Formats: sequence, C-alpha cells, structure tokens
Amino acid sequence: IPTPSVQVSQAEGEPVPDTSPIQRIVIPALGIDTVVAYVPYDEDKLTWLIEGLRDEVAWLGDTSWPGLGSNTVLAGHVTVRGLGNGPFRYLENLKEGDQVKIYTDENEYVYTMREQVTVNETDLAVLLPTTQAQLTLVTCTGWDTELEIYRFRRVVFADLLRTEPIIRQGSH
Repeated sequence: IPTPSVQVSQAEGEPVPDTSPIQRIVIPALGIDTVVAYVPYDEDKLTWLIEGLRDEVAWLGDTSWPGLGSNTVLAGHVTVRGLGNGPFRYLENLKEGDQVKIYTDENEYVYTMREQVTVNETDLAVLLPTTQAQLTLVTCTGWDTELEIYRFRRVVFADLLRTEPIIRQGSH
C-alpha cells in the first residue's frame, strides 16, 4: 500500500490527517463485517484486478484515504464463481440513512447512505475525487445470461457523518 502524498496545510494544533490504510468495512443493515484489501490500479490493463478477491472488499487504488476528505471507493463482488454470494450481494437492499463503517488503524469513519444509482460499467465518473468526504461502494448488477457478464455497476454514495478515534487497550 503506497503512502499518500498529503498536501494539507496544517494550522498549529490541528491533528495530522489519518493516512493509515483501511482494514475493515462493517454495514450493520446488511450483516457485512469483512476485511478490506488495497488493490492498486493496473496501468497496463487500465483497471483494478479484483478477480482474486472472495469475501474481501477492494479499496480501489488511486482513490482517497478516508482521512483525507475526498472520495474513497470500495468495490465488492455480488457473486464469486464457484463460491456463491460475494460481500456486496445484497448492496441493493441498503436504504437511505443506513450506516456504513470503515476502520483504519487510527479511526472509525461512520458514513450514512445518501443514494444508490446504476451506471454503465464504463462510467468511471463515480470514482472521481470529491470536495467532501464521501464513501462510494461499487458492485456489479444486470447479469446478461447470454454473454455471462454483468452489464452494469450498482453504486452507493455515503456521506461522512463522524470520525471516532480508535482507543487501544493500554493507551493513555
């Protein structure tokens, strides 16, 4: 996992931005609690290689760290060939206001679901940086039985509600 380049001007006394990697995602409404794996962008193939993931959720490289206040993008499978349901199988059931929690080494980030859209698989605008802290969840939808591919992407947008520091046992 690369270290982000942080160009945040810091006022005296301001905390240093959290640049620790995402470890876990929890979506209580869907019963999801799973590991997040950083997946770098593959320049040669012009995509993120998430085929090898199973129950994990992919944090798409080149998208924001949660502590940097832009668009953090996580992707998960609907189904995994030969294994059944993927972690985002029931993402469509997420309702406006439902919470999504992301954990880094330092903080718990709590987001609330704002909206859900379906886009073409080639629509990468949903991955672009934002001026506000946002979590974007992406999965496949629209199975084409003839071509045996998913033709669209389901995209969930969630806004940052609060950030809580993680207090470790024995720390003061």
